Amino acid sequence: MAEREYEIGYGKPPLGRRFQKGQSGNPGGRAKIISATYHRIAREVDPADDKGRTRAELMALALYREAKKGNVPAIKEFTDRLEGRSHQSVALTIDRAEKVEQAIEQLQAEAREHNDELSRDNALRLLAAYMPEAGELIN
Repeated sequence: MAEREYEIGYGKPPLGRRFQKGQSGNPGGRAKIISATYHRIAREVDPADDKGRTRAELMALALYREAKKGNVPAIKEFTDRLEGRSHQSVALTIDRAEKVEQAIEQLQAEAREHNDELSRDNALRLLAAYMPEAGELIN
């Protein structure tokens, strides 16, 4: 038997069993059972809904309705879902103004999808609650 140049023991795995450079020891990562379950449930059609909407659609609609009522946490959550979490206030640029206009149009389109009307001013007020750059457009 060939003599070993390397002692095997606690914290000293055999040379062929060591982690390879650039390769994760757990390439699949942690099992995402709970997350997968949430996604599956959200994609299912809600049996109690007569229009055949998914649970995710119903949750989004409920959040939208709360935001429309002026519920500030719901407004924040809704705008975060549309535009991502707001960052520190920055000066309004043409690009920012275009983004705000796109967000207003998206809010209005979603309202129309649910047979609701949302004026530009109300959409802007919803956005301004958590997007300081949108607030700069309010006259």
